[in-house]
Amino acid sequence: MKNTILYLKNKNFFFKRTLQILGRLIYPDHFPANSVRVKLYRKLGFNNTRTLLRNITWKAYHIYCLSGYSKTAKKDDMLHSAFLNNGYYVFPPSSSSSQVLNSLPEGFCETLLDKAKLGVEGVDDDFFNITKLHHFDQNEFQIIKTLLDDETINAIRSIFDANFLVLSAYTSRSIPPLEKRELKSSWLWHADNHPDCMIKVFFYLNDTDSLNAALQIHPRSSSREIFNLGFIDRNDVSPSLKLKLDDDNRYMNLEGKRGTRIFFDDNNIHRAVIAKERCRDVVVFEIIPSRNSDIQYMELHSKYWKNPFTSSIPLV
Repeated sequence: MKNTILYLKNKNFFFKRTLQILGRLIYPDHFPANSVRVKLYRKLGFNNTRTLLRNITWKAYHIYCLSGYSKTAKKDDMLHSAFLNNGYYVFPPSSSSSQVLNSLPEGFCETLLDKAKLGVEGVDDDFFNITKLHHFDQNEFQIIKTLLDDETINAIRSIFDANFLVLSAYTSRSIPPLEKRELKSSWLWHADNHPDCMIKVFFYLNDTDSLNAALQIHPRSSSREIFNLGFIDRNDVSPSLKLKLDDDNRYMNLEGKRGTRIFFDDNNIHRAVIAKERCRDVVVFEIIPSRNSDIQYMELHSKYWKNPFTSSIPLV
């Protein structure tokens, strides 16, 4: 009897130990990131280090959306290829984007941002001390949805080869600080580590350049090289990696006039920039594929789902 108990204890120990080891590979959310896992995931074709189970689930979800897609407009192959290769695409202003901007109620986003308060309660992050945010509710989204005109919708569908839905949407204003700020948080080079089939769309509400916080991004090739060299944590960067990250020959300033749309994969290395001379106002849509041709708005601020197949939308 005693030997049986000891055997079961040892068996249980080895079983638990095996699960712990497997867990570091399959469920890395619960363990510190490491370069070995990052390289492995890149070789498997994933551009994030979320759990293996979650990545497979999201890959299956994207395939599911692809299989049910009936094209309603001609695919923009050039845009699709450019996005696939670079991880971003800058769509310049057009008569359509100018028209939908002008069709919004006068001062719609500006009024919401004027009312928004700086800082986020319970969040100690200097980024929010000079950045105003307003997340759209369902009624406000029906107004701002106007920005998703046929041109923009076709661009997103060309990227996904599928219909899409909007996980979250918000407007933000970057404000020039009165005093110098230490670079930290979103001002440091980072990747958002979202499921791979999620993209962000920025719609510039005013002319945006390096003086008022144009987004900076490393193209996919540069991002992959830097990841493979060991980049994981924005707060723990070696001097050699910092030289590559800060090399302005490697990254792009995504500038544009009012009405410019920026489509980008936020798993590429990127950073926000502190405005220097004037404010930058932007509308941001966080988007994933969908089987439904109608554009649904989930009003989620949590960034992604554990399982996109579920209707209950469990949050992470």
